[in-house]
Amino acid sequence: MEIPTDVKEKILKLKNKLPEDKQDRFVSNMKGGFEKLTESNMTSSALIGAILGSVIDFIPGSGFVSDDWTEIGAAIGAFIGYRKD
Repeated sequence: MEIPTDVKEKILKLKNKLPEDKQDRFVSNMKGGFEKLTESNMTSSALIGAILGSVIDFIPGSGFVSDDWTEIGAAIGAFIGYRKD
């Protein structure tokens, strides 16, 4: 699957906003997610949700509600994409 250029740019911008010690983990999380993708609204929405969830995971203090924001974001994104499909 070819990732659209605008999605790549957004991911790189998000990565660059993170502290340098967290960037490698972010990249590895994203690579793992890309391996599972197929073409559909559900998967692209899940990817966007996972990206946003990863960013929330890196915000100090966000762990008091949950430590699984990447998974939560992916699940919400997948549901939204499923509804679109």
